[in-house]
Amino acid sequence: MTELEIEEAKIEEEAKKPNAFVMAFLGILTGLKVLVTNPCTRWIYIGNLTLSISQFLFSYSLTKYFNFYGHPSTYATVNFVCVLAGGCTSCIGAGILANMLDKKT
Repeated sequence: MTELEIEEAKIEEEAKKPNAFVMAFLGILTGLKVLVTNPCTRWIYIGNLTLSISQFLFSYSLTKYFNFYGHPSTYATVNFVCVLAGGCTSCIGAGILANMLDKKT
């Protein structure tokens, strides 16, 4: 083999190697697929997503309401109590649902 052929063979080998970014992306997608196909983690994600959306909507609407009537300190207290109660309820509910669906634990 000549040096040119050796260089061409090296270039072909490099071209066959998978891209590191593509391999990392495929690994992430595979991990997400495993998490979503497991009923336990799927319900925990759904519960946390519901909690996040409700907290956002709750905080936005209450800020407008209490600032309009001039009671921002009342808003802080009500927001704390509601987020605490809603967060505990959502997480405990998602955990109970996940335990019922995942028979392995």
